Amino acid sequence: MTVDEPSLDESESTGLPWPKTWRGAYLFVIASFILWLGLLIALTEFFA
Repeated sequence: MTVDEPSLDESESTGLPWPKTWRGAYLFVIASFILWLGLLIALTEFFA
């Protein structure tokens, strides 16, 4: 008897190596946006 990896539902899978779920993809996009926005604000304040 072998133990198979739990497979994601077809509707939840992104088809990408990482992130595996759409929730992870959305969190990655939101975190990237916050990071770039923070950098934009910080650099604008620093060089203004």
